[in-house]
Amino acid sequence: GAPVWRHRDATRFWESNAGAGPRGTPTLSNGRVYTFGATGILNALDAGDGAVVWSCNPASDTGTKVPTWGFSSSPLVVDDIVIIAASGTLAAYDLATGKPRWVGPHHGGSYSSPQLVTIDGVAQILLLNAPGATSAAPADGAQLWEHSWDGGAIVQPALTADGDVLINAIGGTGGLGIRRLAVAHGPGGWTVQERWTSNGLKPYFNDFVVHKGHAFG
Repeated sequence: GAPVWRHRDATRFWESNAGAGPRGTPTLSNGRVYTFGATGILNALDAGDGAVVWSCNPASDTGTKVPTWGFSSSPLVVDDIVIIAASGTLAAYDLATGKPRWVGPHHGGSYSSPQLVTIDGVAQILLLNAPGATSAAPADGAQLWEHSWDGGAIVQPALTADGDVLINAIGGTGGLGIRRLAVAHGPGGWTVQERWTSNGLKPYFNDFVVHKGHAFG
């Protein structure tokens, strides 16, 4: 049948491998739909009629060029902000007005989405990117910790039942492997320790899941 409503932006992204955007999954929260397009436009739309509540351009705000395969991050709503990954740079916007709230440190390229997790009782935003993995504070985007692993990022990180972090890295022709990190917060700040790295599972385009002590992908 006919759509209930439709929204289009006066822009278009194209590359021969996968065609036009958008690439990120829309996020539905409290009667609004938040979309982040392949060229870097963030929209807040009324879920009922598709009306534009506000619109902004995180690509311009963060000085980030459109990556080769387009911006592919899905928006993340946390409290009164929506957070997107402009490639490897996190940026947050006020839910009510769309005004910028903060921009996090600039990192290498990424096609992953920001992910809210709680580690050692501290809520934080994880993002896989070209340097490996970074964590930011939701309140102001300040970096809490990072772990370097050369490669790129497409899929999402995962947590083990006891709070460790599983990340992956990709190379030019596929996945490189998967790595388990022990992340902890102590008097001296955050510590990140590599527990193991395996090439037995090489997530590439598809996310992996953790279930009953095993990672499947």
